[in-house]
Amino acid sequence: MNMTRDEGHKKAMIAAGGTGGHIFPGIAVAEEIAKQAPGTEIVFAGTSRGLESEIVPRHGWKIVLMKSNSLKDKSGIAKLVSAARIPIAVARAIGIIRSERPDLLVGIGGYAAGPLAVAAWMMRVPVVLVEPNALPGMTNRMLKRFARKVFVAYTDAMPYFGGKAVLAGVPVRRKILDARHGEKVQTGQTTVLAFGGSHGAHSINRAMVDSVEFMRAMGSSLRIIHQTGKNDDHMAIGRAYEEAGIEAEVFPFKDAMWDCYERVDIAVARAGANTVAELSSLGIPSILVPYPYAADDHQRANAMSMAAAGGAVVISDDELTGERLALELKGLVNDHDRLEGMRMGALGFGKPDAARRIARESLALI
Repeated sequence: MNMTRDEGHKKAMIAAGGTGGHIFPGIAVAEEIAKQAPGTEIVFAGTSRGLESEIVPRHGWKIVLMKSNSLKDKSGIAKLVSAARIPIAVARAIGIIRSERPDLLVGIGGYAAGPLAVAAWMMRVPVVLVEPNALPGMTNRMLKRFARKVFVAYTDAMPYFGGKAVLAGVPVRRKILDARHGEKVQTGQTTVLAFGGSHGAHSINRAMVDSVEFMRAMGSSLRIIHQTGKNDDHMAIGRAYEEAGIEAEVFPFKDAMWDCYERVDIAVARAGANTVAELSSLGIPSILVPYPYAADDHQRANAMSMAAAGGAVVISDDELTGERLALELKGLVNDHDRLEGMRMGALGFGKPDAARRIARESLALI
């Protein structure tokens, strides 16, 4: 089936959903496609169960939604039922491909990415995948046979995709890259950013609050920016900092993380692929606490890769306490040479041109 429209008018579909870790890299790729090929129409595809239905329209992009089922975290009869529904999901995806008529499908992750990649392949639409983690997810491992290229962020992931693998990095949004952390104004204070995504990271929130007892002496030399997520009481966390005499800015969630990045010296965060990519692209030293229940423990692999490059300290979730976190923070704050070494290690690990390369090589297929 020939899906091509008039010469010069092309359309790219980006299948990215579920969490910000998929959606924000998708937006980064969309930005670069629009920049490199201004006449290209761009549409996102996802499901109503993820954050994409809220985030993508807010960034000005069109999105189409489909029903889809996940095999992740299911077992027994539930997994068999979900597997039996895959042909139905592919049929729905074929309907979307027929309706939208894309010339290219970029699969970044989320429940809809799998069926759409299969449907696009069946209808002879070029498919490329983006694998952001050091340990590839099950979906992309299954979909590699349908893809022309698989853009990976870590050398550890390349063997999973053979000759189709292209080492590119994780796409980072333009506003993040423009934060210019390397030109941060020196104020005499050390600013620590703690965050864990839209839902937060309870263990990080708890450890940050517990750490204030060990950091009171740092007083006015320390400033905290803390995104608690929507699941914890940000007001109570803010009061804990106030009572300890530590200046803090505390809020539940902020999409505009570039406002935080341009002011920060050290980050305390989970080790999702998107977080690691943003911190490394900007050269922000970090204390990474991998989420212990991530699929295949991929966050630990991400964190250890960043640490091996010298850009991060890794603390496992079960070893994270207020005292341990305060000890690590004090060690970094009081050792400027070490902090600068970590900044350079993070910059060396980062790949800020990832979105540009992915867009360029994907567009070449159409």
